[in-house]
Amino acid sequence: MDLCNYCSAIPFTQLPAENEDALPHQPDLDSLRASAKTCLLCDLLLEVVHEQLAEAGEPGANSPAHFF
Repeated sequence: MDLCNYCSAIPFTQLPAENEDALPHQPDLDSLRASAKTCLLCDLLLEVVHEQLAEAGEPGANSPAHFF
């Protein structure tokens, strides 16, 4: 799997601190899902979103649209 344009542009040596603004990523859930088919990091991010919702007991754990 290759990386998408967003993931390829992540400056891993200069990541923001937890109290700083996050780096931009896919603009919406549909874009993340589409990119996850070919991008390893998007796939991982999508999996984490699903896991976090499941752990929080969210009824829409399979549909994390409110993250976007």
